[in-house]
Amino acid sequence: MLADTFHQLDDWLGRYRDFWQFQPFHERHSRWQQREPALQAQVAALSADDRAALLQDSAGHAAFLQPWIADSVAIEQLCELPLLAQRPLRQAGLDYAVDGRKWRQIQGFAASVPAGLRLLEWCAGKGHLGRLLAANGAVEVTALEWQAPLCQQGERLAARAGVAMAY
Repeated sequence: MLADTFHQLDDWLGRYRDFWQFQPFHERHSRWQQREPALQAQVAALSADDRAALLQDSAGHAAFLQPWIADSVAIEQLCELPLLAQRPLRQAGLDYAVDGRKWRQIQGFAASVPAGLRLLEWCAGKGHLGRLLAANGAVEVTALEWQAPLCQQGERLAARAGVAMAY
C-alpha cells in the first residue's frame, strides 16, 4: 500500500518537475514560469499575506494550482499519510546548538524511528539527528558529510553529548 503511494507520488513528481526542479543562480526563471505565464501572473498578483496563507493551507494551495495542475487536489490527498507511532526520547542536553524549529522537526522524525537499528545519516551536517538517535537506542550511527568543518563540529557535539557516532 505504501509502495503504491510512493510510486504514484514519484510518477507525479516526474510529470510536474518543471514546477519544482530548477537551478537557482543558473536559470533566470524556472521552467513553469515560462510554460505557464497565466500562473506566473496569478502568483505575482498575490499579496505576501496571501502567499503565506497558501503555504500554510495545503488544500487551498492545491485548489489554487488546479487550473494548471489538474490532479493537484488528488495528489494533496495522497500526501496525507498516517502518522507513525511515536516513542518517548531522552533529549536533555542533546539540543545544544540547534534552533527551535529544526529541533522540533528532528524530534518528530526521531521519535518514529525504532531503537536497535544501525543507521546512516546522509548529508549529516553536524549530526543533530544522528546524535539524538544514538542517545536513544540506535546500535550504530554513521554520519556522512562532505564538509570537513561540519564533521569536526559534529564529532565535538557527539562527544559533548556522550554518544558514539562515526563520521
